[in-house]
Amino acid sequence: MAAQVESRLGTIQMRAEFANRGAQLLPGQFVRVRLAGRPIVGAVTVPASCLLQSAQGRFVYVFGPEKEAQMRPVELALVSGNRAILSGGLKAGDQVVLDNLVKVRPGTPLVLRDPVKPATK
Repeated sequence: MAAQVESRLGTIQMRAEFANRGAQLLPGQFVRVRLAGRPIVGAVTVPASCLLQSAQGRFVYVFGPEKEAQMRPVELALVSGNRAILSGGLKAGDQVVLDNLVKVRPGTPLVLRDPVKPATK
C-alpha cells in the first residue's frame, strides 16, 4: 500500500495477489477496496463532529451529575466516515453533548433533550 493519498484523485495505490479465475479483472483496472481491521475491544463510537481538540489533547463534553458540561479526555482510535471510534475515556452510561458545541464550556448548564439510547454492540 502506498504511504500517502494521491492528492488529485483522492486514491491510494495498492497491490494485492489473488486468484483471478475467469479473468474478471484486467491489468490497469480500478477497484474499490474495503479493508477490515482487527476489532477494538471496548471501543465506543460517537459522531466525529462532537470530538474536540485542546492543547491537552482530544476531548468530548459529557452531561455531568449536576446537569453541567464536563470535559472528558478521550483516546481516538480512528475516524471512519462521520464516526469517531474511541478506545478510551468514555464509559457505559456517559451522555455526550452532540450539538451547540461552540456555546459549551466546562460548567455550562445543560438541558437533556431527546436522549439517544446507546447501542448494545
